[in-house]
Amino acid sequence: MVDTAPFLLVTDLDNTLIGGNPEYLEEFNQVWRHCQKSGSKLVYNTGRSIESFKEHISEGTIVPDAFIGGVGTKIHTFQDQDVSFDSGIPDARWEAYLCAGGWDKEKIVEMVSKGREPYKDRIFVEEAGESPFKYTLISVEKILLEELRDNLKRELDAASLEAQIIS
Repeated sequence: MVDTAPFLLVTDLDNTLIGGNPEYLEEFNQVWRHCQKSGSKLVYNTGRSIESFKEHISEGTIVPDAFIGGVGTKIHTFQDQDVSFDSGIPDARWEAYLCAGGWDKEKIVEMVSKGREPYKDRIFVEEAGESPFKYTLISVEKILLEELRDNLKRELDAASLEAQIIS
């Protein structure tokens, strides 16, 4: 195997390292262990919470240097990749940054509740609870979510609330 200069690898998980072909995971692990020797760093970036990730990882999945979850609302670092996924340390600086950014979950929840009132039987709130900076709506009717998203964007802008809508 060729030696490499250190690099940062940021990868999604679903159908990449989770839910894919187990042979690919074994091959990735072999290549990655070689890359680690040169000081390369591995980051998993996913919409999943770290709890959901832990539930779905397969045995043999490499512990990363960092985990970005909840669509960027949570960051965990791992000091020792030989330990376990339970050894992740939440990044307090990232949480402080998000708190200082003007996020007001109470106002957001109030606005979303009001906005989804006409659709309350067809658009549901996902009660993930892992991140105070994430609020997820789900529906099988994509057109309703798009309509609600557009309405909420206008209302959030008018209220000068710091929020991003990711669809």
